[in-house]
Amino acid sequence: MSFLILSNLNLYIVKLSSFFQSMNDSKASLRRLLKYLIPVVIFSVAFNIPKFFESEYKYDRNSTDPEAELYLEVTDFRKNPNYAIYCNNWTRLMVLGIIPFCLLVYFNSKIYKDIKVRGIAFYIT
Repeated sequence: MSFLILSNLNLYIVKLSSFFQSMNDSKASLRRLLKYLIPVVIFSVAFNIPKFFESEYKYDRNSTDPEAELYLEVTDFRKNPNYAIYCNNWTRLMVLGIIPFCLLVYFNSKIYKDIKVRGIAFYIT
């Protein structure tokens, strides 16, 4: 979803002018890739940091079976009702649903209006 929004943002910013001129330049393509990839990776890791604190590994010291020693347990952080309601439900709904949808509608409507004003026709072949 983030790449889709960023690609629409790029198309909106350049307004279809200089984008097509630098398509064959390999350095420009690499810079463009990194310009999109780095923020998306940083945002994804930062947004999912709380997920790393939802569970922890525990050891069963009473077990005689070596494979049964390690198990995964949910922490109190995950059981907190405020975390479940606000972070898991509302924050994810806003950040992963409503905001991207609004941005896509906004950027695509601006791109459409710009194409309509300029009289540019694109045909998908």
